[in-house]
Amino acid sequence: MAAVQRILVTAVCVWLISAVGASHSREPDDDTVKSVLNGVEDQLRGVLGDLDPAPQYHREGKSLRVEWRARRYLVHQRSKSGDFADEAREEIGPSYRGFMIGVQV
Repeated sequence: MAAVQRILVTAVCVWLISAVGASHSREPDDDTVKSVLNGVEDQLRGVLGDLDPAPQYHREGKSLRVEWRARRYLVHQRSKSGDFADEAREEIGPSYRGFMIGVQV
């Protein structure tokens, strides 16, 4: 599938989530959040289904994270004085040819 089509579907998913969020003056209930995230995940699975290896989908509360070719990085925290921490912490990020999509309702 063309990259432009993938970008378009991703943009529509983001718009859908922002529209649902804007239509609620208060916090959306769990059923609304689940419904929106299910719709976004279904659309993304349809668009990204032909990728090899398959993307990984993670749900955590009111958020959805999609990773494709993600990798773990060791990051040394930097202090306000400019010094680097001795201990490194692990973070997940996209590889050179990968991506990460995060959606939160």
